[in-house]
Amino acid sequence: MQIYIERDFDLAKEREIVYESLIEILENNQYSHIIEKDVLDKFDYLDKSKKAYIKRMIEGTIELLPAIDEVIDSFAKTKVKKQKALIRTVLRMGTYEILMMDSSPDYAVVSELVTFVKKHGFVNLAPFVNGILRNISKNKSSIKIEAQNTFPEWIKNLLLKAYSEDTVDAIIHSSVEEHPVSIRVRNELKDYAGLTRHPLLEYAYIVEKGKALKDIEGYAEGDFIVQDVSSMMVVEKSGIKEGDIVLDVCAAPGGKSIHAHDCGGRVTSRDVSDRKINLIRQNLERCHITDVKTQVWDAASFDEQFEESVDVLIADVPCSGLGVLAKKTDIKLKLKESDIDSLVKLQWDIVSTVYKYVKVGKTLMYSTCTLNPAENCEMVKKIVNELPFELVEERQFIQGIDDTDGFYYAKLKRTRR
Repeated sequence: MQIYIERDFDLAKEREIVYESLIEILENNQYSHIIEKDVLDKFDYLDKSKKAYIKRMIEGTIELLPAIDEVIDSFAKTKVKKQKALIRTVLRMGTYEILMMDSSPDYAVVSELVTFVKKHGFVNLAPFVNGILRNISKNKSSIKIEAQNTFPEWIKNLLLKAYSEDTVDAIIHSSVEEHPVSIRVRNELKDYAGLTRHPLLEYAYIVEKGKALKDIEGYAEGDFIVQDVSSMMVVEKSGIKEGDIVLDVCAAPGGKSIHAHDCGGRVTSRDVSDRKINLIRQNLERCHITDVKTQVWDAASFDEQFEESVDVLIADVPCSGLGVLAKKTDIKLKLKESDIDSLVKLQWDIVSTVYKYVKVGKTLMYSTCTLNPAENCEMVKKIVNELPFELVEERQFIQGIDDTDGFYYAKLKRTRR
């Protein structure tokens, strides 16, 4: 299915932005959601249609990369893996745009990308690029790319062990759809007309597609924060009350810490690197919050100053991310089956350290943005069996079934020392 973006034959600047983004993600192994956010923030002055083009080109090329590479290889004597990084990136961009978008006529796409190749010093390879893209355009009626067919088989098999075929089909379909952004409103006195209230929580709203967050009243004042409604449930269910000591141990980008603060908690917000702490601080600054402590700290390292001192501990641990495949499109490319055991070990290393901070009778909120039972309900069973906690409640959200990301939370109560 082609995606329509308002037609604009002159997209040279935007294609350069897409190219540089894809180089960072696919060649330099950077995270797609971070690069995309940085790029859209930097070029926020562009009109909506051009930002939509950049976003769709980055996400779409990554989502369909295995299929795109197959198409290129079917027309190229030099296969994708042996091509120079610039050439394969340009061919991937061009193939996606020709087959999947309607932003420019094919001849304009080919001409502009050939010019781009020449401009960057590969004049001798311009005929190679021109020939492949022209052939793809000429034969595109017979080229079928199904997004569902690019879903890694090992992930599908892992999910089928836990969910029905219909549910897994819904997850796969959802993984290639653009999901709406949701926000948590901090000031109900503002006018949020035009936004749809989410049925799960009265303070959660869905932002219509294409609407810039900065155009919503209260953005500069920090009256709302971007957060999926499933993630909001962690603090919603935690029972935080005025004056509670709250420690958020894997906190970036800070949505749960800010939510805990808004409920009256005395919050310390930690994560493992300066980059992540800076993300938290940026959100705190926009929300005009000055009394949340931020600290760089590895959650798997014990900190005796917090031993048995915390009323609510939030542990949104690193995970496989199978619940946010539509938002973090490179997970399907980068995550390996062998990574799962390492992630489960890391999660246990964190939980078996941070549980010691929770006062007897108080709360541990464990959460992930994945669908994998080994990281979710099975991990919580291990916590209950091996640590002094009892399960109060748990919930698994499934993208494509629930109107949320895929997300899991468990509320646990510490029963003894």
